[in-house]
Amino acid sequence: MKRLILLILSGTMFLLISCKQVDSKSSPDYAAFLTVLEKNGFQYTKGDTDAESFLSVERRPVWIGDEIISIYEYATNNEMEVDAAYIDRGGCSISVPGKMVKISWVSYPYFFKDGRIIINYVGENEEILEFLYSNYGKPFAGYDINEMALEELREADASHDLLAEPDQLDDNTNGNHVPFVENEYLSSSILDKIYLGMTNEEVHELFGDPDYMASGLMWYGYKDIGTFDPSFGFNGLIERITLVNGWSWSINDLINTAVKQQSSGQYYTPDGAYPTQSHTILSLDANKDGFTVYIMSLWMTFLPDGEYNVRDVSGTHSPLALTFAKNRNGDYELMEYWQPNDGTNYMPSIRSKFPQSIWDKVDTQLYIDAHNKNCYDQAMYFFVGALPNYARFGFHKGGTAAITNYAESSTVNDDMFLINIDFHAE
Repeated sequence: MKRLILLILSGTMFLLISCKQVDSKSSPDYAAFLTVLEKNGFQYTKGDTDAESFLSVERRPVWIGDEIISIYEYATNNEMEVDAAYIDRGGCSISVPGKMVKISWVSYPYFFKDGRIIINYVGENEEILEFLYSNYGKPFAGYDINEMALEELREADASHDLLAEPDQLDDNTNGNHVPFVENEYLSSSILDKIYLGMTNEEVHELFGDPDYMASGLMWYGYKDIGTFDPSFGFNGLIERITLVNGWSWSINDLINTAVKQQSSGQYYTPDGAYPTQSHTILSLDANKDGFTVYIMSLWMTFLPDGEYNVRDVSGTHSPLALTFAKNRNGDYELMEYWQPNDGTNYMPSIRSKFPQSIWDKVDTQLYIDAHNKNCYDQAMYFFVGALPNYARFGFHKGGTAAITNYAESSTVNDDMFLINIDFHAE
């Protein structure tokens, strides 16, 4: 039976953290933020510097009554942009290649950036939000007031007649449903030049040497353009692109969405079951118009099994070929979802579709263990809150339960080890 460690705290937020500690020092950026805060009539209290940060630098909390604004200060603007690029557009995960930190917030998260600082606010205080928007513009990650208002209007108008746009993207796209914001270096014409699966050489030919590179990782970027991530196992081909205006595309995200949508409609999915998906990319054929990706994919659904476990109830493991095309909006749309034939036509159909160089890789048994574990971990995280890897745990005020099914064996004598922590704020 899986062993669990349960850490219980009061509140409603949990973080899985792997970070490094840096020395605290004053900075014109941090001081400038406090100055702007004072000029706007806010009374504040500086909290203790917190080294347990989900970013690569310390968190510097600023209290305004019961509200907190967190400041992350960097030595250079380039270092700030590297960390900012790791934060997904929704503000609920930090996607470093090979690792993802998931965050569950107590309220709406907002991320702003300026100079050498990232500003994070979680809440709904109208005065604070007006201050942040007025002085730091539109958030680069997390929620956005304008988008939220637009969504409320869409929900109020069931017909969507007034808000519908021509060629509105459907659920099979990696849709960027916000206007394309241009700057001196970033114009909409760039959408014709960049594409998923392009080579590092093509990126460098377009934009020159990168302005910054993630230390020890494969990410690199340009401060006025965005970041390019070859990821692991792509042989120098770009898997993820994130522009500075918030637009982003990811091959793995497109695959995950397509497989879940197709499989949930094709295979048995009991009420209340959570769909998961894990895949291995075998080959990628890409150009400016789109790409075809050849994968081995496992789709599984899970239900709770008691209070601290899950059980699988349906699934399919199969090679797939997915073709995506770039539409005129610059986003990717699923054009073909190919599955092999059944029975005696199984291998012949694969050989007629897949490149010969990967015929020997089309064996489900080569991937089943890793894919099974990945899907199980996703379900444990969804139903139980289990964090699927070893890590240090850091808790901020308002934290909640963090559960992991991994622990040093010496710390666990029974099926579950329970630690109650009474968390007190200063």
